[in-house]
Amino acid sequence: MEEEFDFRESWKMLKHNAPLAISVFIIIFAAVLIYTFTTPKIYEAKSLVMVTRQDQTSLLLGTQLTTVDMETQKSIILSNSVLGPVYQKYGGNYFIISAQALKNSNVLEIIVDSKEPGIAMNVANGVASSYINYMRDSKKQDASDVSDFISEQLVTYKTEMDALNIQLGQFKNISNLTGIEKNVYQTLQREIAAKSKLYDYLLSRREETSIAAKEKSGNVKIIENAYMPYRPVKPNVPLNIILGFVLAIIISVGLVMFKTQLKTTVRIKELEAEFGPAVICTIPRMKKSEFKKLGEEKGIFAESILGLRTSLSFQMGDKENKVIAVSSPQDKDGKSLIAANLALSFAHSGKKILLIDANFRNPSLSPIFGMKPDEPGLTDAMLNTSRIVDYVKKTPHRNLFFMPPGEMHNSAIELSSSDNMKSVFSKLRNSTFDAVIVDTASLEHAESTIIGSISDGVLLVVAHDRTEKAKIIKATLMLKKAKATIIGVVINFLR
Repeated sequence: MEEEFDFRESWKMLKHNAPLAISVFIIIFAAVLIYTFTTPKIYEAKSLVMVTRQDQTSLLLGTQLTTVDMETQKSIILSNSVLGPVYQKYGGNYFIISAQALKNSNVLEIIVDSKEPGIAMNVANGVASSYINYMRDSKKQDASDVSDFISEQLVTYKTEMDALNIQLGQFKNISNLTGIEKNVYQTLQREIAAKSKLYDYLLSRREETSIAAKEKSGNVKIIENAYMPYRPVKPNVPLNIILGFVLAIIISVGLVMFKTQLKTTVRIKELEAEFGPAVICTIPRMKKSEFKKLGEEKGIFAESILGLRTSLSFQMGDKENKVIAVSSPQDKDGKSLIAANLALSFAHSGKKILLIDANFRNPSLSPIFGMKPDEPGLTDAMLNTSRIVDYVKKTPHRNLFFMPPGEMHNSAIELSSSDNMKSVFSKLRNSTFDAVIVDTASLEHAESTIIGSISDGVLLVVAHDRTEKAKIIKATLMLKKAKATIIGVVINFLR
């Protein structure tokens, strides 16, 4: 089943990554604007020439040229023979020349782009004139070459005809000719007649080529001269701004989406899909200074903790669910503040609560209650289980008691995985406390899994859009393997 597009979730994602999206947008759009306003302006001029199938000579003689190949004519325009004179005249300036044949016509468009509008116009007109001159001169040269060839042939034929006439003049008395002589005579007459006919044809062709060689215009005409362009064709400022704006939006949003896809952390929808009903509460981001305000002021955070307390109250209805370990898949997921606020909330409801700091790796709860981390506490209780009550401290809050982690000696972590910890928890279950909330290190550390397995339940704290998916999977597998019971999942730092 395909996932539906969630506009609200996408909008939250964009808001969350707003600094990145805005930065990328500004960079892309600024780059487009800089390019647009710093790129030299390009002006474009166009001239039109028409290639016909008749020129002055063909019109005079009543003949017609063959079909005009416009692609060939375009190649001629762009050849060095046509452009050479133009480059010689305007070679010190920047310009680009192109040509194209207009569809279904014998018209060629000569296009010139330049930084100077005057250069664009002059070069376009210069190319058109050079093209006409080249076509005319080429035709004149071809006609001149043909005329010279014909003249040479006429001289040859004239010489041959004169020789044949001399041979023919030797036959004075035609009536007295023998049979063989008559045959020779007739052959000479035929050769003279044939060469005379060919001579007359060549003479006529020489006159035609002579006319063509003197022609002043060919079959190419300028039908529109280039004019001075007043507006640049490049850059197109309005179009560039619009495209730059759209491109900046697409890239910035796309980068945010791509970043989201690459992220290994989880968001609320994924957590709800993974844990389902086990997600019992969502907690907004808070500061440590808000801790003492709980129960005294209303607010989103206070309401969230109250909701968490209500959900857990059902689970701790009997004494079998008395010791609750609060842990997380990784460090810095905010579990310690949740454990402390949850304990304080229960205390405000009239229950007698003991909060234990079992985070031997990084204890952080003692300063909240104005105590030192190395004051006698849990490690000492594990070494002297008969006097556990000596290590329970009163706090400024009614009904809330606290057990520090104790002295952080080398055996502290080893003690947590021994029967001593089980003994401490067992005695606390039978104590007068209504609930015992244990703040552990993250489940990246082995002792936390052990503490979870000997507790009555584990409250798993997962940081929204921060905790890595792989660590959540690993943590839940470790707890299941240790036969620990996950009584609920709390999503922390929800924006």
